[in-house]
Amino acid sequence: MKNLFVRTICALTLTIASGYADNINTLTKACNSGNADACFSLGIKYYNGNGVKKDQNKAEQLYKQACKGGISEACIAVNFGK
Repeated sequence: MKNLFVRTICALTLTIASGYADNINTLTKACNSGNADACFSLGIKYYNGNGVKKDQNKAEQLYKQACKGGISEACIAVNFGK
């Protein structure tokens, strides 16, 4: 029974990790296509290291891109980092 529990937890962990990768890929494609909301969401992920390696420079770049796209929260995030 314990072994089944451990395998179930491992399977769930892999599913969640796979979901993060799919989400990152989807956000990246959308951001590259000019979707400012996707750029902002991706910036948050890079800022926090959520599903990607933490990279505050990349996050700032994405926030700037989202700000140019009209996302006011991204503009605040860019100015907050200065």
